[in-house]
Amino acid sequence: MINDTLFDVSNVLIKDKNRFDELTDALKEKYFFIINRYLSKCSEKYAEFASQVNHKKIDKAAAFDAWYYFLYDKPYPKTYWAKSPKLEKDDGLSDKERTLLVQYYGVRVDDLDYLLQLFPKMVKEDLKWLTEIEKQNK
Repeated sequence: MINDTLFDVSNVLIKDKNRFDELTDALKEKYFFIINRYLSKCSEKYAEFASQVNHKKIDKAAAFDAWYYFLYDKPYPKTYWAKSPKLEKDDGLSDKERTLLVQYYGVRVDDLDYLLQLFPKMVKEDLKWLTEIEKQNK
């Protein structure tokens, strides 16, 4: 029996292909859209195929079967479960410095980003002053 989870259904489609007959049409319909989306991000060939089966009136179970036959002789896509890259702040502040400034100004993190855009020199001076005070308190 295949569990009703995205992970298990995906693995049956891509990895444990010999268990594909155990998938019910209900599971295929439930997970078709999200799996189609994940696979579309794996490569250009996958994206092209995903766009061909991406229609709101398509029989989702049949489209899921089409993915099975498309992937039958292909290896497991390395980028299937890839996470989005973490967005780095380019202001050069550490988390500790950001927390210090947020507490000092009494603002949210988004507001601090706005202040850094408008008044970078003032914020850097305040940060320097705050770190000096913190050193003296230790």
